[in-house]
Amino acid sequence: MKESLGVYLTHTWCVQLFIGGCLFVSSIFLIGQNLDKPFWGEHDWNGVRYGNIARNYLRYGFLETKFGQVENSGYYTHYPPLLPILISISYKLFGIFEWSTRLIPLLATSGIVVMLYLIGSLVWNIKTGILASLLALATPTALYFGKNPVHEPVVLFFILLSFYGYFKKYPPLFLVGLVLAEITAWAGYFILPAITIALVLGKDWSSVKRLLPYWILSITLFSFHFVHVAILTGSIYGGDLINSLLQRSGVLSTAQPQEFTFLGYLDRLRIWFSIQFSLTLTLLTLVWLYLNRTGVRTKYWPITTLGLVGLIYLMVFSNSVFIHNYLTFYFLPFLSLAGSAMILHLRKFKIFKKISLILPVLFLIIVFLERNGYLKALNESNRDKLAVEIGQSIKEQTTDDDVILISPLKYSYSADNFLEFYSDRKLIYSDDVTADYDVLVLVDHERGKFEIIRE
Repeated sequence: MKESLGVYLTHTWCVQLFIGGCLFVSSIFLIGQNLDKPFWGEHDWNGVRYGNIARNYLRYGFLETKFGQVENSGYYTHYPPLLPILISISYKLFGIFEWSTRLIPLLATSGIVVMLYLIGSLVWNIKTGILASLLALATPTALYFGKNPVHEPVVLFFILLSFYGYFKKYPPLFLVGLVLAEITAWAGYFILPAITIALVLGKDWSSVKRLLPYWILSITLFSFHFVHVAILTGSIYGGDLINSLLQRSGVLSTAQPQEFTFLGYLDRLRIWFSIQFSLTLTLLTLVWLYLNRTGVRTKYWPITTLGLVGLIYLMVFSNSVFIHNYLTFYFLPFLSLAGSAMILHLRKFKIFKKISLILPVLFLIIVFLERNGYLKALNESNRDKLAVEIGQSIKEQTTDDDVILISPLKYSYSADNFLEFYSDRKLIYSDDVTADYDVLVLVDHERGKFEIIRE
């Protein structure tokens, strides 16, 4: 009996390793398209901002920067520092390129795809897990934003890692995933409340009590971020930290966009979900949620937990989500898993009996084709091409010792991170062209032209 059990466990482990490996490699290939594209596309300002910070880690070292995120304007304190630290390690290993910047989120999103398979296999079966992974890979959320050098892919991978450790009753994995998530982005702090709420809904009070040490750890880590900011800037509010959090949350009415209303927010979410995940996948998830409304507190509490992570983010950072469509990224696990379960459930209906074998494939094609035009537009976007070209030209035509003046000043408001990443020079921004400088760069943004003049 023991020998048979050992053979079964070994076989299961080998199957999971093989399928997980295939999904990971496939994800690297599919998401990794255009990995070396210049940072001039949609939301590519993330790449140059965190790329600049990562390069400064290499330039000055972790100890000299005190693990602070150094920008030309000072310390960036609005997020925990793990993302640019990981990018700096990639730079150290491979050099400073667009692809080495995107490598970190690419690996994280590929890990997310594997975690969806593992979680789906635990809650339902291997078929559901595989289909959930493939559904995720059919969305613009994974295929484009999954390689965007921003916090969402990285923190979501750690969230799923932590959740998987909790679900499998393996505390070390739960702890490691939790800590890594919380030192990556604020969303990392939402997995613990999500698990707690799911347990409360299921009236599992003993499990709720066992989470108390992790709550203490999370509060400590959250507090330490403010201590770290105080060490860096001399104030726990340094770097405009509090205002940034209030602005993202919309707690202050003055921080909200003028067009923000509750109904407007719901309508904006409808649009975001339709374009980021497809209307098809969103509707499949809503139908699954309705059909299993009595089981979300018990049988399907793991799926409920993943949905709660996204829901908490929508509530806490409503302002940010209202503005940035990619912040719906946290719903990728919930929609993929619930959508997969719903598709396989549809196979039981007589109307789909004759096509039951190909039904999952049909839905995969529908989800992909529905948003393929949007995905193509994202891949071809070049809204910040001028800033990239100016930065590249500055680097080619100047030296490290040159002081470069960019004019007009207003151009820097949206282009400074691009200019600094690609030029890697000391830049000043001013409308006063009589200031002290070695090289003057005059920018005509409306006509898409610029001129570099050496004094």
